[in-house]
Amino acid sequence: MNTDSLTKSRQNKRKVRPKKILNFKTFCKMALGDITQTQYVDYIASYGGKMDHFEQRGSDYAALRAFQAESNPQDPESIITQRLYDNVKQSFGIAVKEPVLERFAPTIQTSRSCAVATDAATSQLVTLVFSTYRLSMLMAPNDSFNNYVDYQTLWRKQFDGILQVFAETLDQDCVDVLELNKNTYWDNVGGASGFYTETADVLQVPYATRNDFYNQRAAIYQTVDYRANAVKVVSSPRHTPLVRYYSNQGSGNSINTGYQFGPYQLFATNRVEDTASVGSTVYTFPKGSVGMMSRLDPDSERMSRINDGDFWDVMRGVPLINQKVGVALNPDMTEQAISPARIDLGVHYQARCGDATALKTAALTGLTATKIESWDFSFDVCFVVPYNSGVLASPATDYSPILKFDILAS
Repeated sequence: MNTDSLTKSRQNKRKVRPKKILNFKTFCKMALGDITQTQYVDYIASYGGKMDHFEQRGSDYAALRAFQAESNPQDPESIITQRLYDNVKQSFGIAVKEPVLERFAPTIQTSRSCAVATDAATSQLVTLVFSTYRLSMLMAPNDSFNNYVDYQTLWRKQFDGILQVFAETLDQDCVDVLELNKNTYWDNVGGASGFYTETADVLQVPYATRNDFYNQRAAIYQTVDYRANAVKVVSSPRHTPLVRYYSNQGSGNSINTGYQFGPYQLFATNRVEDTASVGSTVYTFPKGSVGMMSRLDPDSERMSRINDGDFWDVMRGVPLINQKVGVALNPDMTEQAISPARIDLGVHYQARCGDATALKTAALTGLTATKIESWDFSFDVCFVVPYNSGVLASPATDYSPILKFDILAS
């Protein structure tokens, strides 16, 4: 091979073929890899109970706490005696009656006589009225199978809801007792000759004199012959700012209003509602004016048992859950936390084979024959107020210790 031929051969080998450019349209038509089948669908964390912690938020069941504070049978000023308290616990299915004596007011005679006396006291029997409170919840244990919410968490959440409904209902019932038994006799108390105007058995406190309200109330109780040295106040929440403000206007201020709050303890609850044009609503009553007692069914008390899947039990002193426990104003103006409301619960547990898909809309698919649990919680409650023949008369001829006030808004 001559030199020219070798040179031409090398030049041919060094020639580079031009690259074929792939345009975007051609690129999009090419088949690419697909991993969508293994892509994350949802990320679900374990249930922590934080994101929904306001869902089951509670309240201050203050009327209930006030009633329970008045229901200690060991308190000599309580309306409930230890004997009555013990009898109620054993009274299921039997009427409970408490003997009372009406006020004895003999007529004064102006001369002596050999005639036999005719004045004598009259007795009565007061029948206590009980109401049953019952709530239940359904559990399907295997509903939590392959679920982010486990059985114990779900059980506790539902049980907390039951305790909260019990608390709200009892608190409302306590307010209803105060409303039903408020004073209806107003001689020297309401109207032109009284302290405030009375409308529908409620004393109307003018906005301009709200700062002297507690001072006047002490005089009202003296007028109706009830002691005012240990008075509980159940009010709407909007009454709390008024009390805090005026109770802190002491001797160092230009006007001293703090002196008047000594005999009172304040319990504010959302179950006391304010009507139009009313700044706050207030019920007041001295010690011994209200009380409540509870009892359980015999099977719960005896913890009866049919088998492991059908039995009764009892839960003592259960604190009614999710309470925003408020404070009470003491005579020295310090704030005292009041113990949370508690209740004894009768429990009836039943376990059966059942179709969870028919009972629970969110039941695991396929649980047509699975363990179903029924949890039943119940108790009976009786509210008591003092017997007064004059209050029971129609129209009333005597004062009730329970007074209601509207503090007007303007």
